[in-house]
Amino acid sequence: MAKLAKQNLPYSKENQAEVTEIIKLESGSGWTLYGKTGWATRDLDKKMNPTLGWFVGWIEKEGKIYTFALNMDITETSKLPLRQEITVKIFKKLGLLN
Repeated sequence: MAKLAKQNLPYSKENQAEVTEIIKLESGSGWTLYGKTGWATRDLDKKMNPTLGWFVGWIEKEGKIYTFALNMDITETSKLPLRQEITVKIFKKLGLLN
């Protein structure tokens, strides 16, 4: 995520800027939150039932980049919003999203 935030991936700057714009979630006074969620659901053919959810991204604030990755167990779709809600609450407590 840090490499994408700094546009240091082995892809064109234009493509990296487009992805960055797509994953831009919200912004406030002096900060911007970028992120992408995901959820590994079960695979009945392989008799697997993984229920892992994640939220990865970064915050840009005052010229600094703070990358993050949250991984959590999620067993039902109603809990999917928790990935982003928990992360935002943590960053608000840390003073990064004020």
